[in-house]
Amino acid sequence: MKAFVTLGLDRKPFTRLLELVDRAVDRNLLSRDSLIQRGHTPFSTANFRVVDFLPFTEMLQAIKKADLVITHAGVGSFLLCLNAGRIPLVVPREGKRGEHVDDHQVEFAETLTGRGKAIAAFDEKEFFNCLGQAGEWCTQSSVSDDLSLEPELVKSLKMLINI
Repeated sequence: MKAFVTLGLDRKPFTRLLELVDRAVDRNLLSRDSLIQRGHTPFSTANFRVVDFLPFTEMLQAIKKADLVITHAGVGSFLLCLNAGRIPLVVPREGKRGEHVDDHQVEFAETLTGRGKAIAAFDEKEFFNCLGQAGEWCTQSSVSDDLSLEPELVKSLKMLINI
């Protein structure tokens, strides 16, 4: 399964997610054709292609072409997935691990999962369980590109990011 992974723009490293993806390739759960946008997280591997950042249009294409999108639980990354009609696998950054300033991504991931807009993995076991079941849900994860079908969610997200 070909994945696109993005860590967003935060300057705090999120090595934990990239190490999980690396092990998933070793276990043949993800393809070596996967693409990772590591952002500011120092990381290298021979298992898949890693870039710092992609231009916006290339990132959208990567989201649309991937079998599975894996991301931190950032609002911007989630909105890109929603706009592309994808339900991502989100792994939230945690404040206690130094991956973010607090646990707002954990709360956001719980909300998204509760609304059926994302699949969340909060630890290693859940991550690999989700990948094991990804064939069942990621092929059915396309939703309409028409955001007007999601007015409550879009309104809530706009309020969260003050637009």
